[in-house]
Amino acid sequence: MSLAKPYDSPVPDRSWKTRKFVADYGVYIALVILLLVGAVLTPKLYSVDTIAVVMRQASQLGIVAIGQTVVLLVAGLDLSVGGIFIMISVVVAEVGNGRNEMKYDIRDCVLGFS
Repeated sequence: MSLAKPYDSPVPDRSWKTRKFVADYGVYIALVILLLVGAVLTPKLYSVDTIAVVMRQASQLGIVAIGQTVVLLVAGLDLSVGGIFIMISVVVAEVGNGRNEMKYDIRDCVLGFS
């Protein structure tokens, strides 16, 4: 007569299956829930204009991410990308507000980053 231990059961516990399902697909389920909540709260969230604005804003970061990936793949390490990205964002914002006399600010930023 053998005594089986409780954890030697051939049928896995139901809570274990639930945990595995949440661990495997929980991020996707949360993403779908967030997308649905966003669609309900903001009806024009998925319009062509809104998606175009999001893509335009994300394109700068995407280009920098691609460049940084190439730098890391060739065994280089360039940590100045974040600082340069922030500096360019500030310059673009200032010029967009009508301030065109930025030569001293740019010089100070370049000296500060070098």
